[in-house]
Amino acid sequence: MVSITLNMIPHEVKIQMENLTKVKTLIWNQVIVDRLDQLLLFSADTFPNLQTLSIEHLRVNAALSYQSLSYSYPNQFASLRMLSLEVEKSTMPLLSALSSNVIVPVENIDTLDLWITGWTTLGCLDSILKATAPTLRVLQLHVNIYDSFLDDPGFELVPSLRQMANLKSLRFMRYLSRGQLIWMRNILRTMSCAICSLESIHLGFSQADLDFALLEHAILEQKTPNIKVIIERVEQRNPELLDALKQSFLELSRRGQIHFVGWD
Repeated sequence: MVSITLNMIPHEVKIQMENLTKVKTLIWNQVIVDRLDQLLLFSADTFPNLQTLSIEHLRVNAALSYQSLSYSYPNQFASLRMLSLEVEKSTMPLLSALSSNVIVPVENIDTLDLWITGWTTLGCLDSILKATAPTLRVLQLHVNIYDSFLDDPGFELVPSLRQMANLKSLRFMRYLSRGQLIWMRNILRTMSCAICSLESIHLGFSQADLDFALLEHAILEQKTPNIKVIIERVEQRNPELLDALKQSFLELSRRGQIHFVGWD
C-alpha cells in the first residue's frame, strides 16, 4: 500500500509533473490518503486533460461528506469522459457529488464502470445512473451482493436501467457467480421495455455451473433483436468452460447473436 499526500511530494517532483499535463488516463489502486478531496484535487490539478479516472481499493483516514466535497472543489475534471469506481464508504461522497452534477460535469460522462459490494452503497447507484442517463453510452456493472429475496419477481430492483435511453453497450465482465447472474437477469429485465439503442452485452465467466438458460431468456426478452452477446475470456484458457457456454446459449447461437472473443 502507498500513502500519498500533497505535502509528501518533493518540490522537484512536482516540477517534473508539469510535463504530465497531457496524461489522459489515471488509475489509483490500493492507495491510502488522509482525505478523498486531497486525491481528487491532486488528480485534477496535476492532470487537467484527464479523460479516464479509475479508483479501486481506496483507504481514507478521515471521512468527508459529499456536501463538503462539492463545496470545496466544484467543476473539476472538465475533460473526464470515463469513471471507474469501486463504490464503498470511502468513495461514496464522490458518487453522491456526481449525482448532483458538481466536481465533474456529469453530462460529459459517457462511460461508467462501477463495482458494488454492499447494500449500503447500492442506494446511491440509482441516482448516478439517472444523472448520467442522457449521455451514457457504456455501462459496466459488477454487483457482488446476494440474498434469496432477489429471486422474488416482486422485488423492486435498484438499480434500474429504464432511463438509459441511449445506452449502447452493457458489460458484466468481472468473475460472475450465481448471485451476480441473478443481478444480471434482473437488471436486464428493467431495461427490456425501454432501451432500443443497445448494441452489445459483454459477459465474462470463470465457471460452468451457472444457470445460463436464465440469462439467455433475459437477453432474448430485449427489444433489440440484433443485439450482439460477446462472451470474453477472463482467465487462462478453459476448453471445458468454452464447450459448456456454447451448449448453453443455443437460441442465441442459432440466431447468430453470440460471439466468443479471446478464447483461441
